Amino acid sequence: MLSGFAPQVANYILPVIPFHNFLTSKPKEKWCFQHLLLSDNGENLCVVIQSHTAIALSDGSYKDIHGGAAWVLEGENKHGRISGAAVAPGDEADHSSYRSEITGLYCIILAITRLVEYRNVQGGTITVGCDGQSALSTVFTKTMPAVTDPC
Repeated sequence: MLSGFAPQVANYILPVIPFHNFLTSKPKEKWCFQHLLLSDNGENLCVVIQSHTAIALSDGSYKDIHGGAAWVLEGENKHGRISGAAVAPGDEADHSSYRSEITGLYCIILAITRLVEYRNVQGGTITVGCDGQSALSTVFTKTMPAVTDPC
């Protein structure tokens, strides 16, 4: 045993990864952020969330056997906007316009969750909208969907 030995801790700052890299760092979530645009690393969006002026919109589309969604998070203007698009996952038989709408809502919720985690946002609100009322009702219910529910 070494007497009088105290371990030395290096004084350094851990590198901060850009928010884009943070969003795409989890392999199972990466598909949501393949087509992503952001300009300020989420800084302005945190401000508008905390000031209760943030909005999020999505739209899903389905044609033949393909579904996809586009979504946007922003404040009163496009400054600091985060937007993305994603292909709805699933087998051919699983796709529908509802699945596409829910894909956009899922991407929004996941992006907000990751932003709150990344920037340690402590409060605020976001108004979420899409043109699929049944998709909104399904996603924002207090009960879990049943496996027998249609996609």
